[in-house]
Amino acid sequence: MLFLRSANFMCRHCGRVAYASQSEDGMGRAWIKQRKLEARLCDGWQRPKGMHSATYERIWNGIVACEEARDAALCAYLRRHAGVLGMTLPT
Repeated sequence: MLFLRSANFMCRHCGRVAYASQSEDGMGRAWIKQRKLEARLCDGWQRPKGMHSATYERIWNGIVACEEARDAALCAYLRRHAGVLGMTLPT
């Protein structure tokens, strides 16, 4: 695939074109991963008919891990910016 950069057609490497996912932060990547996992489940995060219980458990644990990663990223952000925001946070 070629991209039009500076009036020239270039490949992704030569034109230094990044994928959208490469510009995501940790929280954004966690959201993307969680949406992919949720798409494999039925409404209300129920196990689809025919899915093995072990597979459902692995997907469920992945969703929980994504939520924990987002919580950790938010806590890290707040710790870094607490002084700027006029907050004091427990350690």
